[in-house]
Amino acid sequence: MKAQSTKEKFGQGDPDRTTLVNIAWVQSMTGLSVSAIHTRGAQGTFPRSLKLEGSRSVRWVASEIHAWIDRQVARRDGTPVAAEQVDAVVE
Repeated sequence: MKAQSTKEKFGQGDPDRTTLVNIAWVQSMTGLSVSAIHTRGAQGTFPRSLKLEGSRSVRWVASEIHAWIDRQVARRDGTPVAAEQVDAVVE
């Protein structure tokens, strides 16, 4: 049985790939604490945040968070990860 991607799972109303999301959304999707999100981002093991120009706000790209979650599921299930998913965090 193929694991369902987070985009398929949450469907309508879920942010698309171009949507910027805040820390509360990232926390609710991943279950990680704020400090874990920032630490892993700095280590390169989680999508990095981006600072919004002219503001103190930071956001994450929703598709990068979805890809990270999908990689966690694939790793748990022992299934291969698509190259484009790996590139989403590395870039």
